[in-house]
Amino acid sequence: MNIIPNYLIGDLDSASEEEVLWAQENNVQIIKYPFEKDETDTELALAFAKKLKIFNTEISGVLGKRIDHSLASFYLIAKYGFLNPKIVEEYLESGFLSKSKEFEVEKDETWSVFQIGGDAEISLSGFKYELNNFHIEKFNPIGVSNQTVKNKVKISIHEGSIIYIRWLKNIY
Repeated sequence: MNIIPNYLIGDLDSASEEEVLWAQENNVQIIKYPFEKDETDTELALAFAKKLKIFNTEISGVLGKRIDHSLASFYLIAKYGFLNPKIVEEYLESGFLSKSKEFEVEKDETWSVFQIGGDAEISLSGFKYELNNFHIEKFNPIGVSNQTVKNKVKISIHEGSIIYIRWLKNIY
């Protein structure tokens, strides 16, 4: 993504020596934690953002081969939703919504929306499968694989909260 981060936070167990050296050479502040801890590295980073009052954070490298860590990352963007964090990878963007939001998009993007933390009531406009005040019960994956049909879409949250996943070819 050609972005030099401000901080490298965590126990660094998944970072190679070359990656840590690259961070040092690029003046990235490294905040190292012990391997045995109660928080994931992603939660440590979000807690640090909260402490610094940093909003609109982008998190990357959290959707790898470990589905348990990936799922934890989705929970964490909901837990720290007040910071408006997004997961941004080369192929997707994901975020948490507890209120309505409009997005500028390209036609034919694939999106999914999932309630988180309980039932939700939502409306979708600008999508192939539009919803109007639709009640989504917990554990119902009805929001998987929708398509954008306009250059602007709106997700309206009437009750509860959701995680959206926006599949992209290239975000930057």
